[in-house]
Amino acid sequence: MKRLYLVLFTLIATIAINSCSSGKKAYEQGNYYQAVVKAVNRLRSNPGHKKSKETLKHSYPLAVENAEKDIANILDSDAPFKYRTVLRSYEQINAMYEEIRRSPGALKVVPNPKNYYPEVAKHKDLAAEESYAAGIVALERDTREDAKQAVYLFRDVQSFVPGYKDALTKIEEAMFKATLKVVVDQIPVPTAYTLSVNFFQDKVEEH
Repeated sequence: MKRLYLVLFTLIATIAINSCSSGKKAYEQGNYYQAVVKAVNRLRSNPGHKKSKETLKHSYPLAVENAEKDIANILDSDAPFKYRTVLRSYEQINAMYEEIRRSPGALKVVPNPKNYYPEVAKHKDLAAEESYAAGIVALERDTREDAKQAVYLFRDVQSFVPGYKDALTKIEEAMFKATLKVVVDQIPVPTAYTLSVNFFQDKVEEH
């Protein structure tokens, strides 16, 4: 029984330590975004925590810089769905902005966090357009598998810009093409077996 309590205590202590992380480990591993989030969360409950302040001070500029470099590289590329990827990077910067803004302790370390809300609005339109265009191409291939892919693409369009063009109509069209259709037809039976046919028909209608 004592051993069970010891295991439970160790587990709870480990969870508590992880939840109270200053983000230093994430910073050392090069995961600057996670380092920022963990440091900010710690400063929200303990505004004077020195390790979290240091982690936030060093990790936030690197997290923003990395995201901005990713954005620039992707925009210069011909990668498929590049605007969707760019949008995620902008939203990550905005998420850090919101986290810091809601933490007085973090605001003392980063008094002017960056945000890219205008760019998010612009790139939602671009992401919607690229997914819409890909959905049209998939529909025109006129196969069931491509129609299923088109459903997801047009749903993405709706998530970026609700009501974009005729995306809702295209979702219905794609779903119709993606649906497997089964036709049940009556099997011809000789007249001599009329009674059996009636019995069989009744069972079919029952089910």
